[in-house]
Amino acid sequence: MFLALLATGISLSANLAVLFGFSADDTYIVERYAKNATSAHELSYNLGEKIDALTSPLHALLMIIYSVSAVSPLLLNKMISLIAVGIAALIGAREMGRHQVLIHPSMRGGSDGAGWIFAAAIATSPFVLLWAVAGLETSYVLLLIALLTFLVRTPSPSGLGNRRLVLLGLLVGTAFLGRFDTVVFTGPIVLFALAQRRFGPSAVLSLLPGAALAGAWLLFAWFYYHDIFPTSLYVKPPNLAGTNVIHNIVYIGQFLVFTGVAAPFIAVLIS
Repeated sequence: MFLALLATGISLSANLAVLFGFSADDTYIVERYAKNATSAHELSYNLGEKIDALTSPLHALLMIIYSVSAVSPLLLNKMISLIAVGIAALIGAREMGRHQVLIHPSMRGGSDGAGWIFAAAIATSPFVLLWAVAGLETSYVLLLIALLTFLVRTPSPSGLGNRRLVLLGLLVGTAFLGRFDTVVFTGPIVLFALAQRRFGPSAVLSLLPGAALAGAWLLFAWFYYHDIFPTSLYVKPPNLAGTNVIHNIVYIGQFLVFTGVAAPFIAVLIS
């Protein structure tokens, strides 16, 4: 155990030593929006030009909060992003351990090992750490998705109660503010939760606070920027061209291989 912790610490330190100084261009764009919001009370890149270039309203809100602190908002954003990754990795470790116990009761004494290996692989992955220190919204979205996964794992065949559905909706709405395209991940989770409750009226109504949270931003964007979508959607629209699809498949494959996540799946396929 000590050697595993030592190896994890060395890997994490080495990755952070190389990557910590990197900041993505978009980070400085969001920082400028936040600075103008706090100093001139205008959520824009150039004062007097109300143009929405924010792909993550949640990130902008957090940067506004960070901007009023005594610490550099860029540095604070990096540190909190790393904490978010750590919490998400711990949630994944816990859930993986629980899942393994349910499948193999005889492994009750050692099920946590696989979970901690998973957590270490995620927390020390250069792919994960790069975007954590880059200053983008990626780590916050990762944490929200992890929390959603934790929330919907319930042994009750009748599904989530209304209170937990309200929390589910709020997490989904917050994730939407983190990135609009999180609906690809959260949509199936919401449908699963509603299907467990047979799409009952009380279940649907429980999700309304989360929908209102997302809708509030869209309404604000419409009246403030006269558009609900950021400019990047028009500059870089969804594209299913062959080269783009191949590039993304290769990138995902690299993540699975170099993070070590692919190893267990390959072992299962070979056995």
